[in-house]
Amino acid sequence: MNSKDDELPSAYEEVKVLLDDGNITKDMIVRGEYGHLEWRDHADRFVKAWRK
Repeated sequence: MNSKDDELPSAYEEVKVLLDDGNITKDMIVRGEYGHLEWRDHADRFVKAWRK
């Protein structure tokens, strides 16, 4: 698993994410309202790690 400090996955590539509450779910990086990359379904502060 990659920590959130590692390079983010490619935009629009669905990956598994580990949330700070211990749950694992799928999410993807998308372009936000102002063009910034962000997780589609979760706030960045709740994502602890991700993997393909």
